[in-house]
Amino acid sequence: MEYTARIAAIKRDCTVEADSGKWVAGAEELHVAYEGVVLNAKLSQQAAQARIAPWRYAGSADIAISRMQAADALLLRLLTDEMLCGELPRIRQTVQSYLMPQDQRRKWLDNFKEKDGEEIPPADRQRIESALRGAYISNGFTRGRLRTFNVILLVAAVVLIALTVLLGVVNAHWKSDLACSNFGKEMVCPLGARPSRSDILLIELIGAAGATVSAVYSLARKQRIEDPYLVHVGQAILKVSLGGITAVLGLLLLFATPGFHIDTGWEILAFAAIFGYSQQIFTRFIDSREDELLKAASPSGPEGSLVIGVRNQEH
Repeated sequence: MEYTARIAAIKRDCTVEADSGKWVAGAEELHVAYEGVVLNAKLSQQAAQARIAPWRYAGSADIAISRMQAADALLLRLLTDEMLCGELPRIRQTVQSYLMPQDQRRKWLDNFKEKDGEEIPPADRQRIESALRGAYISNGFTRGRLRTFNVILLVAAVVLIALTVLLGVVNAHWKSDLACSNFGKEMVCPLGARPSRSDILLIELIGAAGATVSAVYSLARKQRIEDPYLVHVGQAILKVSLGGITAVLGLLLLFATPGFHIDTGWEILAFAAIFGYSQQIFTRFIDSREDELLKAASPSGPEGSLVIGVRNQEH
């Protein structure tokens, strides 16, 4: 981004130091745009490279993306007419990705026709920048919904983990036969013929293991999508935490079914793994919603690519 701004400034008869990139001379409006691009590019780089706590990662990623988008919009003021015409397909694609079809800025840009060899009027250049800024602002709102969605996932996962631990603690305190099958002449429990303080905890762990397999499979079959907010991680944590609960509830449903019989503790553990994996039935709607938000909020857009566009400017 900084290199492109430097090349554009030089082509517009401005003077920039070759080594440091420091502005020396040129039109004041170009100077303001150049300094804005350099500042936002450096702030974006600092935010992306910052070593912060995991729970603050999404905020740092959002700052990096926002700064990069701000630099990209300011860069339009520096580009020569030839360079700007080369970037118009990418700009249209970005605007079409983030602005509604009825938006007047998008309509104007769709109908705008650049003419080879003719200078782009300043008013048209401002309209192009306005359309791109509007698209990035719309993308910012979408990224905000994605961050909220990620917070909801993490809060739900924490609540489920707390319930899972509480259930295990209660069973360990009262040593109940909640995880045992009483159908038939003998009682069958996960760890033998008698209830144990670790029965519920063991079932929850087995259920969480089954949910982990489901989470890994779900991540493996996803398309390659930009995920700067680690929503995939929050989703996987939710699946694993839900797996322990579904394992316990599924076994309770089986034990309450008339005529159902279990002969060994291994069968109880096997059913626990199956019910833990079955949480995918409940979370598949979350998966589809997550993919939808990620595609809409991706900094590359559904089809275009900001980074590719900037690299094309360099060449």
